[in-house]
Amino acid sequence: MKLRELIVRFLRSLTSYGACPDKSDYFDKASRNPYEENARNKSAFNGVPSGFMALDRVAMGWQPSDLIIIAARPSMGKTAFALSMTRNITIDYNKPVGYFSLEMSAQQLKMRLLAAESGLNFRNLCNGQLTPDQRKHLETSPLTNAPLFIDDTPALSITEFRSKVEKLTTQHDIQLIVIDYLQLMNLGCHDNKRNREQEIAVILCSLKAVAKEFDLPIIVLSMVSRSCSSANKRPQLSDLDYLKAIDIEQNVDLVIFIHRPEYYGITVDENGMATAGVAELIIAKHRNGAVTDIKLRYLKDLMSFTEIDGTDQLPDGCTATTLV
Repeated sequence: MKLRELIVRFLRSLTSYGACPDKSDYFDKASRNPYEENARNKSAFNGVPSGFMALDRVAMGWQPSDLIIIAARPSMGKTAFALSMTRNITIDYNKPVGYFSLEMSAQQLKMRLLAAESGLNFRNLCNGQLTPDQRKHLETSPLTNAPLFIDDTPALSITEFRSKVEKLTTQHDIQLIVIDYLQLMNLGCHDNKRNREQEIAVILCSLKAVAKEFDLPIIVLSMVSRSCSSANKRPQLSDLDYLKAIDIEQNVDLVIFIHRPEYYGITVDENGMATAGVAELIIAKHRNGAVTDIKLRYLKDLMSFTEIDGTDQLPDGCTATTLV
């Protein structure tokens, strides 16, 4: 059986949970609601904000039903970026986020979030070596009331994932889903005729189907192999082998790579600027916008990302009120 047939069959089994709406109703919703909502918003920015000004200007927020891949080689800071973004969304904009961690435990993620938010040494935090003032500071952290829902089920299957998303959207009105990370998910069934790349391709297509079904953006983190196909070590779409097995235009809306030249011993960029503490977001695929590079500050000791100038700003013409 060909891969495309496998994908179609799997998607049919995944989404057959209810009757399909009448076609006229479906067209009516699809054709009228978007511009009405944009008009009410009075801003071109109508997605879930990442909290990073430069990124939000390009992506205009994470859009409903979009599937976004954020990929990087080991040690680039995939989880750190995802947690920094999640912190921004849940605390600064009070938007509920569902975070599926297939590698790290919920407790580990919470400790990393607390360290980044408080500025405390992560090792001391883990060991409990804190002063009374530091403990008091943690107890009053805004993270304690953030609408963040972490699920650390290992080896999560697509069917389990869909069921959990349905529950989260129903009970908590989740606005965004993060999966950390793609290669640890499974189909819930095994087929000797499929290799791992083909399985991941089916998983991606299934994730896109879930994003469309629940009309929310899904961000999935992805590993990139350590091998480099380019001399400057910058990752590119061809480094994601599983993309060759799917129609990327139909199933993936954005592909963003995280790249830190400093990690590879590159001390200055092509413009002669120092690379110390700088991370590049390489937008390699963007269905509805520009393909470009964005620079952020990577704080290694805190395992977090901030704006390059250390401030959190909003896109032009937007306020915190219009984005919530």
